[in-house]
Amino acid sequence: MTNATPTVMERLKAETQDLHDAAEGHAFQRAMFSGRLSREQYARNLEQLFLVHRDLEARMRSLRNEHPALAAVVKDEQFQEARIREDLAYYGAAPDAARPTPATKRLLGQIETAARERPLALLGHWYVLEGSKNGASFLAKALRKAYDLPEGKGDRHIDPYGPELRAKWQSFKDDMNGVGFSDDEADTLVEGAREMFEAIARIGDDLLEPATA
Repeated sequence: MTNATPTVMERLKAETQDLHDAAEGHAFQRAMFSGRLSREQYARNLEQLFLVHRDLEARMRSLRNEHPALAAVVKDEQFQEARIREDLAYYGAAPDAARPTPATKRLLGQIETAARERPLALLGHWYVLEGSKNGASFLAKALRKAYDLPEGKGDRHIDPYGPELRAKWQSFKDDMNGVGFSDDEADTLVEGAREMFEAIARIGDDLLEPATA
């Protein structure tokens, strides 16, 4: 009896679990999910998220016309740039004036390089960001309480799918598994996902610096 070959989504989960757990347990993430960040700290995090989504989504819009795998998986409804713009406006921040932290700048460079040299790595990045929506209901609840948010204000990007979240995630998994990636392509996806998890932790480190200085 032989073990079944793991799907690409099973590989992504298993081969990034260590970094997923580290990112989830990071001091910045814990503070955010417990509602202990100041509004200013949270807005600064949103600025970094905006910069990442703006660059990555622009690449995805362009590259999915050339790469069937991206076209099969990346949907317009997954894009977050416009929602993050709305959230930043609520917190009084100007999205286009956002400045990257060193870790964000490094990630933007990785996105640029991947777009040019190994576009499938961007889909690994995308996997991490799309998967992060699975904690949306918990984070939204914490932020609404911490910042006394009115209905639909300041949290547009957190829970974009509402009650359809589970179905949307299942659809994403099905689309990823349906592409038929080779082992080498799956390796590239895993590398991209690990890059994103590592970047999230480094950005968290940057954002904590002013509070600990």
